[in-house]
Amino acid sequence: MTIQTSLSLIYHVTLDELISFDIDVEEIKTTIENISDEVNKKVDWTKLWSEKYPILARYPQEVSLAYYQEFT
Repeated sequence: MTIQTSLSLIYHVTLDELISFDIDVEEIKTTIENISDEVNKKVDWTKLWSEKYPILARYPQEVSLAYYQEFT
């Protein structure tokens, strides 16, 4: 049995998942999952993400947000 196979069995992941594992991505996922609903409601996610992706600043004026808010 290879080390990779042993690790995949120990951590209950496939070999593909083990190979593609990225600690930075996992930390981001964990952080997002741990944000409370109270904090989530306080954050203007569009404004926050538009700092990285400026097109998002125009998004609310160009897309009918009311339609999508029905699904949340």
